[in-house]
Amino acid sequence: MKRMVGGGRAVLWGLQVVVGLVAVGFYGGSAVDFFFFTLSAALMLDIGIFKSRAYGTGVLALFVWLGIWLKITCHFIVGYPYIEPLGKFKFLPAEFSELLHVSSIGMMGFAVAFLVASRFYVAMRENTVRPRAKPWLPSALKWAWLLSLLAMLGLGVVNASLNILRVGLPPDVVLPYPGNALVSWLMSTGFALGVATLMYLSVLSRSNVKLGVVIVILEGFIVGVSILSRASYVFHLLPVGLVLMYMHFSGRRLFGHRVALAFVALAAVGTFVTATAVNLQRDYVYTSRPEIAQGSVGSVGSVGGFGDGGGGGNPAANAIIAEMKSRGFLLKAAVTFSQLAVDRWLGAEGVMTAVAYSDKSLKTFGRLMMEQRQLDTISEYQSISAAHYKDMDPKRYQFATLPGPIGFFYLSGTVWIVFAGCFLLGLTVLAAERLAGWITENPFIMAFMGVYVANLVAQFGLTPRQNVIPLAMNFAALVLLAALQALVSNGGVVARWRDRLAKQRTVLPT
Repeated sequence: MKRMVGGGRAVLWGLQVVVGLVAVGFYGGSAVDFFFFTLSAALMLDIGIFKSRAYGTGVLALFVWLGIWLKITCHFIVGYPYIEPLGKFKFLPAEFSELLHVSSIGMMGFAVAFLVASRFYVAMRENTVRPRAKPWLPSALKWAWLLSLLAMLGLGVVNASLNILRVGLPPDVVLPYPGNALVSWLMSTGFALGVATLMYLSVLSRSNVKLGVVIVILEGFIVGVSILSRASYVFHLLPVGLVLMYMHFSGRRLFGHRVALAFVALAAVGTFVTATAVNLQRDYVYTSRPEIAQGSVGSVGSVGGFGDGGGGGNPAANAIIAEMKSRGFLLKAAVTFSQLAVDRWLGAEGVMTAVAYSDKSLKTFGRLMMEQRQLDTISEYQSISAAHYKDMDPKRYQFATLPGPIGFFYLSGTVWIVFAGCFLLGLTVLAAERLAGWITENPFIMAFMGVYVANLVAQFGLTPRQNVIPLAMNFAALVLLAALQALVSNGGVVARWRDRLAKQRTVLPT
């Protein structure tokens, strides 16, 4: 494991050095600015992945690195336009210098938060299945897995048919309260938390683990197709995959290398099938409508730390990119690779928009922070960024371009708010993951909540105060799941309270 970590760090720093040296030649500005920009990104990624010892901080570091450093660097090298709206950014040398400065400060805020996180690591205790549950738990888990799959299929069909939660579209049906909220929560996070609980119990009892992995992959596919989100497939699989990978390489293997590779191949096939199915549906639902087709579909601000769309919210860029692809195979390959690997991640365009925005102030920042999402309104940031989504009918379509955390905080006009905001958001990811671990002592739920909150942070900036509601719903659900776990294991806060009370009863005088 240590050799793998050492090799990973060497590859990371080597990539930063090689790509950074190539990019600085195309940049044409201050090499010192680009050096500190690259150093900030490398430190953030290194500390977040290899030092913080938390799933969420590592994922957040990767998201920000992809959306800021790698995106800006690739655009310097390849030289094609950004596909998301940039507001009034004019690509002037002074604007590029400010872009690098602000991005460096934001990434250092995350890096310091991840460094603090590395000092507050608390290992979870090893839990066991309760003796009374051992005889019947394996059979019960098999039925629980199969029934959960049927529930996912059923609700997935209902959601798609009634258009309750579908990316970019308002609901067609309003169920009796709180029907829409419950369906949306189950499709976005509820089912994922449920399969994380079943996965934990399967690992504890050493039963139905392979069946569980298959159903986890199917859950991601069902949810992704039902809500029209390719990103949700990745984010529902990622936490389970991270935990299983950690167990596999730390000596606690649940199955051999061949089985592990087979599951990786199955997940890869699932990625392709999910993306194809979602794309086919989107071709029918989206591109046949002129309001969307004029600029294709960009970031939609509902699922995924990257834009879960297609061509982006900058229609003028599409024609330029198409012309560049016609110049030759190498340029076409470079642009296509950069689009697929880089452009879907959020961050750089939001900072550019903030740099060029003339009304940066604490008043603007406060107004955006308190903004409320409604079905019949367009968020203010769409006007700030000059996104074509601002001209769509919000009662028919719900698309948006997102600023990302660094760009959002810089709309205050103060770099100290950028640093402090990124620092606090980094700690929030750690706190959410640790709290989930304290409540459930379930590594799969810990990983899911860490990745989930990291995703919220990566998308930060679109009516941010309303992120509190789904977070509260998730943590309320964790208490219920901890109570469920306590029935068959000694893991979680409910089980700890039960065992503590039982111990107190045994020492009372008779």
